[in-house]
Amino acid sequence: MLIVQGRYPLAMDALTDILSTIRLRGALHTRLEASPPWGIDFAASEKMRFALVSHGCCHLVAGGGSAPIPLKSGDCFLLVGPEPFSLGDRPQSQAQPCASVVDRAAGGFVRIGDGQATTSLVLGWFTFEAGSRDLLRDLLPPITCFSLSNPRFRTTQAALDLLSVEASSDALGADLIVGRVGDILLVEAIRAHLASSDQHKTGLISLLVDRRIARVLQAIHANVGHAWTLEELAHIAAMSRSSLAAEFRCKAGQPVMDYVVRWRMRLACMRLRDSNMPLSQIAREVGYEAESAFGRAFKRIMNMTPGSYRRSFLAHNGRGSPEPSVQ
Repeated sequence: MLIVQGRYPLAMDALTDILSTIRLRGALHTRLEASPPWGIDFAASEKMRFALVSHGCCHLVAGGGSAPIPLKSGDCFLLVGPEPFSLGDRPQSQAQPCASVVDRAAGGFVRIGDGQATTSLVLGWFTFEAGSRDLLRDLLPPITCFSLSNPRFRTTQAALDLLSVEASSDALGADLIVGRVGDILLVEAIRAHLASSDQHKTGLISLLVDRRIARVLQAIHANVGHAWTLEELAHIAAMSRSSLAAEFRCKAGQPVMDYVVRWRMRLACMRLRDSNMPLSQIAREVGYEAESAFGRAFKRIMNMTPGSYRRSFLAHNGRGSPEPSVQ
């Protein structure tokens, strides 16, 4: 992570830990060629959506009365919020619903307009497990734009090319590859967000860009089973207890000790989903000597017992269980 290492070296490990808990499930994509005038309306959605302008230019208009964002060849955007948006050759062009456009796609390709195509795009939708959605929205603003024209993005461009092959493949490991492409896009979006002005950053990103608090996150993640106290964490941050408590709550919207518990429960959820590990062992690994204490903490955050969570996950074939947010 070039930017994370350069400007925010202490954030690298914590960010890697956080991203490792996000589980993308699958992807859909469509290649689009359009001739003017053209426009597409995208309805509100819980999916993570992205688009790459591979040729030509267009305008992105997000909801809420935001100013149109001009996009040119090589530009990409990632939208983690549920807001509707539109794409078109001009902001005022008449738009048709995205669903009707995608329904006409054949072999992952669709064309709009009768004239010579002036714009080519790759449109994509990622789905992910419950809980990951809130975490993504705490890491990124609703829309993040970045350009792949820079030579350092060649790997990302190659990954998008790979997505066009793997998203429609039933070959062994295709889902895994699709998920990794989603990871690459997420990292590039976070890099772009970190590279922007530090003003207006909130949530987890605001913690990562604060060197003192980044040290705290790094310590918590490196030793989640430790019986952390506010005094210890304040010492790591080189802050007073009251200053750390106030600063963390202001940036993250929760007390630092609540973050510790929620992070433990997020890791516990991963172990419950991904292994047959006994509850007593999971409890010890995330900082609880007594299984009963772990169970109480888990139920307080998740509104169900660890055993119920595991059964719910299996009953939904691994797709419907909730996860704790660390926000």
